[in-house]
Amino acid sequence: MKPILLPWLLFSLLTSSIVWADNIRCGTKLVGVGSTKVDVLMKCGDPLLKEFLRTKVKGGSVLYKNPAIVPSTSLGTNNGTLSTNSNIEKRRIYRSTVEDVERWTYDFGKGKLLKMFIFTGGELTAIEDGERMN
Repeated sequence: MKPILLPWLLFSLLTSSIVWADNIRCGTKLVGVGSTKVDVLMKCGDPLLKEFLRTKVKGGSVLYKNPAIVPSTSLGTNNGTLSTNSNIEKRRIYRSTVEDVERWTYDFGKGKLLKMFIFTGGELTAIEDGERMN
């Protein structure tokens, strides 16, 4: 019975630390990865510092295979109607989305580490430790 208990205990300890690594307590409220900016503001208050880091561009292409109807906005026209050109067999369209990346820094008190909240596209994507405050 003991050999089975030890691996289970180790597994429980490791997975519990993984779960809490993406969450932080602001007073009595918990915020974590996936929270929105509004959520964080409501639960943690105003940050010590807000920084705009960069704009992240994600892109990819969509392949329309033998489309009878392709959205005309994808074909470069701007009238919003559908193109019914039957001569199109395949068309690869490049689409991209732009997301702002921000870092909010919180000071939770003397002797505690600064916490940096990284937001991508308005959603909390990472929580990092900063320097210890004296």
